[in-house]
Amino acid sequence: EMAATMRSVIEPYPVGSIDRINALGQCYIDFARDHPGLFRLVFGISESHDGDVDLASRGLQVFGIVIETVADYLGVASDHPQAKWRAYMLWTVVHGHSWLSIDGKAKTQGIEVDETEFLRQISQGLIVSVKDTDQPAKSD
Repeated sequence: EMAATMRSVIEPYPVGSIDRINALGQCYIDFARDHPGLFRLVFGISESHDGDVDLASRGLQVFGIVIETVADYLGVASDHPQAKWRAYMLWTVVHGHSWLSIDGKAKTQGIEVDETEFLRQISQGLIVSVKDTDQPAKSD
């Protein structure tokens, strides 16, 4: 369900655009907020998940969308180490914000989060700044 939602949300945005990456991040946050029980179930710590090949495959499929979207922006193949690394960094930030959001932690700390600006700054720092340098993405 999450993979299908992610693909449909990013579809209107041009492949290789930062807007597509930001839409993907917002989709992830919205999914967590709209389906907190499912989000907790999927990402909660459970030893029973370790041996479930189907579940692992589905998780890779969802993360693969993030990698693919980042790779398109960077202009590299999806298996390029920088695409995977940058996608992982984006995922950790958005995933952490999603958990904090569904747990209401920002509000209890008196923090108002403008998610559009949050995502813009995150993608600017982790993705755009890498591409804007005249150096190619490192292979390791």
